[in-house]
Amino acid sequence: MRENIANLMPYLIAAALLLAIFAYVRSTRIFSALLAAQPSVLDKFRPTPCIRRLTMTLDRRHFLAMAAVGTTAFALPAAATRTTGAAMYGLIGKLKAVPGQRDALISILLDGVSGMPGCLSYIVAQDPADADAIWITEAWDSRASHEASLSLPSVQAAIAKGRPLIAGFEQRIETSPVGGHGIGTTA
Repeated sequence: MRENIANLMPYLIAAALLLAIFAYVRSTRIFSALLAAQPSVLDKFRPTPCIRRLTMTLDRRHFLAMAAVGTTAFALPAAATRTTGAAMYGLIGKLKAVPGQRDALISILLDGVSGMPGCLSYIVAQDPADADAIWITEAWDSRASHEASLSLPSVQAAIAKGRPLIAGFEQRIETSPVGGHGIGTTA
């Protein structure tokens, strides 16, 4: 539910800003001149007495304050995502299988991944440019969860079974995920 509200927040703020701009324009002479020039087109925009009182009291200073608040509120969901994502831990690695053993190694890597607490995403992919290369992309709720997973019996068994099929490790990149599609949450 909270994610749905967060997803709607930019639209709600944009609507509030548009209303503030409309109210400001209504209270200026520009709109009065437009209304005088084209009354038939703008008749549907005539405000009720309550709205008229509100728009007539909105001056430039209040308009700018409302715009600043709206802009700040628009930026808050993005800042919150960055803050909550800072604790996550990511790992991207490329390894080489013994020639002709890539599919067998992928099978072993995928068998040992169930039930890893804190694992938000674990993806094993073939490298289309190299017949023996495998990319593994991981997202964890924390570095500690990743380190703890290495001592799980299923992971230890996968390491022992897959080690003879690994020719070498080519790249290892640590990241700090901030969010994205497909990253689950453990909370």
